[in-house]
Amino acid sequence: MSPVNRLLTHYAIGYDPTKAHDYYMRTRQLHPRQKEAVQPAGSHTIPGAKKVTPEIMKQRAEVAQEVSSLQKKLGELNAALKVALSKEGKHKLSPSQAKARKKASSKKYQQSHKSQIKNKARSARLSKLNKARATKAATGGGSSKGSASTGPGSSTAIKAAIAGVQKALAAAKARQRALG
Repeated sequence: MSPVNRLLTHYAIGYDPTKAHDYYMRTRQLHPRQKEAVQPAGSHTIPGAKKVTPEIMKQRAEVAQEVSSLQKKLGELNAALKVALSKEGKHKLSPSQAKARKKASSKKYQQSHKSQIKNKARSARLSKLNKARATKAATGGGSSKGSASTGPGSSTAIKAAIAGVQKALAAAKARQRALG
């Protein structure tokens, strides 16, 4: 079916554009413009804008001060974290550095205690207790974790403080946005 035939069949169904227009004109409901209140000549207020009272101004100033103090505190904590991480980094060794240091100290010990090592090799085999002590001394003892401090100056404590300040800062910024 061609587009022209389709258009003609649409008209054949019973659609009359003049009748449709007459119906619209009869049933429309137009609303006149609302008259706005007359404003004084010097005032330039925006319709729908909130009035700013001295109380709101005071609250805005307090929240702005709180936001700036929290941002300052966050900056200080970030600087403290950087220092703490650098201090902790100096004490911690990478696995390859630790292995090299252990190898060097072992070689140094062997050089200084040659005669004792020879005497031990000649002596009777170690008992089970001595074997256990030797393996414990060779592996470095119990826990293999580094001795990370958990005091108030440690990086974990500072990270926790940063998280708390970030939450408080987000809340203060939300209050600031609410006040406009």
